[in-house]
Amino acid sequence: MTMHEIKYLSNADIFALLLSFFFVTTVQLRSGYSAFS
Repeated sequence: MTMHEIKYLSNADIFALLLSFFFVTTVQLRSGYSAFS
């Protein structure tokens, strides 16, 4: 992967990954830490 591709990914894909991670974490919190227990 080139530096240009990494710079491009950081604009949209990484933001989407962070948003997905936040969503999954929120679901896990609401389910009572089922993934951590």
